[in-house]
Amino acid sequence: MEAYQILRLSIAKKNEDINGIIGSCPNIVYLNFNATRKLAISETAIINIAHSYPNILRLDLLECSFITDTAIKEIAKSCPRLEHLNLGVCDLISEDTICIIARSCRNLRYLDLMQCFINNRDIKKIVKSYHKLEHLDIYGCDGVADSGICDIARLCLKLKYLDLGNSMIGNSAIREIARSCHNLKFLGLEACKGISRNILENLDQNIKIE
Repeated sequence: MEAYQILRLSIAKKNEDINGIIGSCPNIVYLNFNATRKLAISETAIINIAHSYPNILRLDLLECSFITDTAIKEIAKSCPRLEHLNLGVCDLISEDTICIIARSCRNLRYLDLMQCFINNRDIKKIVKSYHKLEHLDIYGCDGVADSGICDIARLCLKLKYLDLGNSMIGNSAIREIARSCHNLKFLGLEACKGISRNILENLDQNIKIE
């Protein structure tokens, strides 16, 4: 925890400062770069960090809009033990790179792809790799429709949290979630207009729906 705090406090510094921290904190397992798009850190620094911490378990890059496919591919290659990955609103990342993550990081339990550019084909590749997945956020991924959601429900049986808000899903997806997702505790359906109210009654009453 101490090493994590040092890195977070220094994150607004220049790249050379971050490189110095890498040498002095060898045991970091959690890195949080959320919303660092306005700070003096480059994608190269992120790549250097990924190469230096192959045992990292948790990486948060929410709203890091400077992150491109280059960095994510290096992270996937260098950090195979990742269990938690947040790429929400990283809008420079392509579908192909997200599929590379699916092939390389097989231990993920938490995956946030909010507002990323993915479709049903990408979802199929992702869920085949992530049978341990407990948290999946695909809010605003409007390329994902009912068939993709059904694949998630059938293959990610350990899911506890699923956010499908602002997407093009309908009744068939909700029926499959009700049939298959027996561990689900939270279901995000904000601005999902294609779902009938009576279909929602099929869901477990203990699921929190927003």
